[in-house]
Amino acid sequence: MSSPPASFEELYREYFAFTWRALQALGVSRDVLDDAAQEVWVVVHRRLAGFEGRSKAKTWLFGIAVNVARNQRRHARRRPPMEPSHVEPLSPEPDAESL
Repeated sequence: MSSPPASFEELYREYFAFTWRALQALGVSRDVLDDAAQEVWVVVHRRLAGFEGRSKAKTWLFGIAVNVARNQRRHARRRPPMEPSHVEPLSPEPDAESL
């Protein structure tokens, strides 16, 4: 049995890079990687008091990352792809012909 980490801050310092790499390996796209990493650590913060140490902290964190990555993929399938905006500039530069 593992003992629970001393604090959230200690856990974050030791395992943030691991959770980032895990999310990448689990297929989270670059454009939502920051949000996914933040979501992992919000879940960790919320659930840390209930972590009983029945597994290693790294194993527990990986499980959270798996769930976050799964949710990101599910939401990505539901979201329509963003299309570039075709908005005219407010003050277009004059072209050579109009001078």
